[in-house]
Amino acid sequence: MRQLNRPLWLAVTALMLGTAPAGAQPGNPFQTRIQTVQISSSLYQLSAGSNAVLAVGAKEAILIDSLFFNPDRLAEAVRKITDKPIRYVVNTHAHRDHTGGNATFAGLGAKIIATPAAAKRIAEPSTNMKGETSPPIDRAGWPTITYAKPTTISIAGESLRFIPVQPSHMDGDAMVFFPRQNVLVLGDLHHSHEYPVYDAQTGCKCGTYDGNLKVYHQALAMIDDRTKVVAGHGGLTDKAELTAYVAMLEDVRIKVRALIAQGKSKQEVIDAKLLANDRSVHPGGPDNADAFIGTLYVALKTGLGS
Repeated sequence: MRQLNRPLWLAVTALMLGTAPAGAQPGNPFQTRIQTVQISSSLYQLSAGSNAVLAVGAKEAILIDSLFFNPDRLAEAVRKITDKPIRYVVNTHAHRDHTGGNATFAGLGAKIIATPAAAKRIAEPSTNMKGETSPPIDRAGWPTITYAKPTTISIAGESLRFIPVQPSHMDGDAMVFFPRQNVLVLGDLHHSHEYPVYDAQTGCKCGTYDGNLKVYHQALAMIDDRTKVVAGHGGLTDKAELTAYVAMLEDVRIKVRALIAQGKSKQEVIDAKLLANDRSVHPGGPDNADAFIGTLYVALKTGLGS
C-alpha cells in the first residue's frame, strides 16, 4: 500500500505521550504510551496497539472505542486534548481492546452505545485467539444504549452516523461516519498494517470473510477520495488504499480456492506464499500473512468463517 500523502500525515500533531515510534510493536502494544494524531479540527486518533477516536464538540465530547487495558492513561490523554466531559462512548464492536476503558468513562458520566449483538458479547466472558477465556469487563462499562439500525448521534457542534453491519469481523460490528469531517471509523473491520484478523475459527466463531468483504464494499460506496479512514489497528488510510486492500482480499480468495481444488493441504497453501509480493498493507505491522492464509484455507475448506 502506498504511503499516505500530505493531507493525512501533515495533520499529525506532536502530542506524543511516549517515545515509541508509530507502528512500533514493542512487547505488549497495549502497554505502550498513547500517541495522538489530529485527524481534523475536532477529531483525534488515540493509539496504543489499537485505535480510538475522540470527537470534541462545543460543550461535550464523544469517544469511539475506549480500547485500552489502562483506562486511566486513556483518560489522561483525553484530558490533554479537552476538558469537556465525554457524553457518549461508542463501541464499534465487543473486543476488550476496544471496550476496556468503558467503565472508567461511564463512571465519569458517559453513556455507552453499541449494537445489540455487541452489547450481548460485552456482557459475556470472552475467548481470545489462544483459547484463553476472560470474564466480562466491569458491569459499569456494559452498553446501556443499543442501535440495530443506522442512527445519528449528536452533541452540540458534532454528529456522527452509527452504522451497524452484517457479521464480518465478528457479529455486532458497526462503522462510524462523521459526515461534516468526512471521516470514517471502521474499528476492527479493517487493520491497515496487517492482514484481516476476524473471529472465524476462534473467539466467538461468528465472523465471516465474505461478510467482511461485503462491508468493505459498503464502506467504499460511502466515501470519496478525500475521506480519511480510521482503522481499528494501524495508521490512517484512505479510499485508494482501501480499494487496493479489497482487491487483494478478492484475489487471494480466488487463489486459495484454486489450490484447495487441486487438493493442496493447509500447509502447502501457506508455503505457496501467495502474499509474498503484496504491498496492500502498511509496513511495520505484525507479520500475520501465514496465519491469515491458514484461517482463509480452513474457512473455504470447512465453511467455518467463509
